[in-house]
Amino acid sequence: MVQRTVLVFLLLIAVLAPAMLSFLAWWNRRQPGIYWFAVHSGFVAVWVFATLTSLVADTEATTIWFGLISNSLTLGITLSWFLFIITYLGYGPRLPERFGTVTVFGVGAAYVALYLVPFTRQFLATDIAATQWSGFLVYNAESTPVSTLVLAIGLVLFLAGLSLLFQRVVTGNRFHLVQAALLATAISLPLFAGLILGFAPALPRGAPVPQVAIVSSICLYVFALQRYDFFELTPATERIGIERAFESLGVGILIAGRDGTVLETNKTGCAVFDRNRGQLLGRRVDDLLETLAVEPDSLPAQVEIENRYYWITESPVTDDTDTTIGRSVLCVDVTDQRLSEQRIDVLDRILRHNIRNKLNVVTARVTMAIERSDDEQLTEMLAEADGAARELLSSSDKAREFEVAVQSATRETVALGDLVEECRHNLTDVAGETAVQSDIPTDIALKTNRRLLALVISNSLESALVHGTADTTVRVSASQTPDGVAVEIVDDGPAIPAHEIAAINDGEETQLSHSSGIGLWLVRWAVPRLGGHVTFQQREPGTQIKLTVPDQSVTEPAESTITDYPATID
Repeated sequence: MVQRTVLVFLLLIAVLAPAMLSFLAWWNRRQPGIYWFAVHSGFVAVWVFATLTSLVADTEATTIWFGLISNSLTLGITLSWFLFIITYLGYGPRLPERFGTVTVFGVGAAYVALYLVPFTRQFLATDIAATQWSGFLVYNAESTPVSTLVLAIGLVLFLAGLSLLFQRVVTGNRFHLVQAALLATAISLPLFAGLILGFAPALPRGAPVPQVAIVSSICLYVFALQRYDFFELTPATERIGIERAFESLGVGILIAGRDGTVLETNKTGCAVFDRNRGQLLGRRVDDLLETLAVEPDSLPAQVEIENRYYWITESPVTDDTDTTIGRSVLCVDVTDQRLSEQRIDVLDRILRHNIRNKLNVVTARVTMAIERSDDEQLTEMLAEADGAARELLSSSDKAREFEVAVQSATRETVALGDLVEECRHNLTDVAGETAVQSDIPTDIALKTNRRLLALVISNSLESALVHGTADTTVRVSASQTPDGVAVEIVDDGPAIPAHEIAAINDGEETQLSHSSGIGLWLVRWAVPRLGGHVTFQQREPGTQIKLTVPDQSVTEPAESTITDYPATID
């Protein structure tokens, strides 16, 4: 009697627990796979309920009737479980819920009907009877080839789902690894219990061994829900997100095997090569590149396709052992960048040539007018105009100097103290001889682009002096670092205005946020070209400029193929 009570109690739990899980999952059904978990849990709840009713029935007919229902529900349980796994893990296209629901419930209902209709029942079970087992009337029957085939299909689906889960355990990230392990263990318990029941001759086919194992499975489901919230942190989100990102990425991608055969591509890749996905898969990468007039050995290369410009690069695909298993080709649309560069080139030529030539004429004529004028007030206005014109000329000269320095590929060893002294000497017309004080050890040197580094230091010093007063002193110090040199430029004058630093930091000039000259911009553009980093900090009083420049005899600079990223300015 005690055993009967305990078994009935366990089966009651096994009915209520999946019913509650199905209810909770239904409220979260918009998450990938959770809809099918709700359906699966509902099937399990009905399955265990039919088993419980069969056990506590008073007549053999009732036991057989509910035993047949319990057996017929196994197909629906199997199908809903497999659909849950493939949608939860994000494998393959997501099955439309309406179509899947009609399929699962349609097939499940048909299978139940086959069991309940006497004529078709003979094809699924024979020797149907209710036998005594531990004080219970238990459904018992012999399988037929058809029911054995259905059982084998269900077993294959279960094992396929388990293999996908175990694959996730092996390859998944830390968020989903434990989730997959818990789900795999939870579903394995009733499956192994069913196998034990099938191969244990002492147990009748209707013994509720798998249903009791459901209790342990439900405990694992609840733990996974409470501890890891597997309703929310679904692996499908990661997989689908990666697939969608790959597909919608604004970069054309071709993935090829070691022999160069295209194995995968995305929408942008199809657009670049003007072919659909089916026409690209199976083609050789080299042949496709030749249709764009690109020689495979010439990569990286830039091509023009229907008034759009693409930067095409190639890189190897390697596995965990760094073995090359294929290659990838990226086609980046650089049309906007190229047009921007063209605009900059035109404006640069205008700034450095046309405007400069015109300003030379202006300054020459203004100087002549000053020399010939006897009107003191007019002379002052002409001098002011001359100063403004010469400031513009200075900006033009700096822009030209920056362009020359950037194009220079020469790397040489630079004694930093001598370079700072040279820059200080060139600024004596801006401030006095003692306005810039240097405290740099004579042994500090580095290999770098000398012209570009001189431009950075010179403009940093000039910016501090221009924003300072007649008494402003600028101090330069430096120290050797493992990778290069750290330079600090500190002044005791008025700080560089916050709006100028904001303009440089934001990377654009507006009416409310702009700089008064080009010097800070040149520092911002030049430091990344040296592979370094620059920060501006307001002090009380003055401004602190920190530069870090790598020694290229220690660390070679990374080559940028598309974009040079700006330095960070605080």
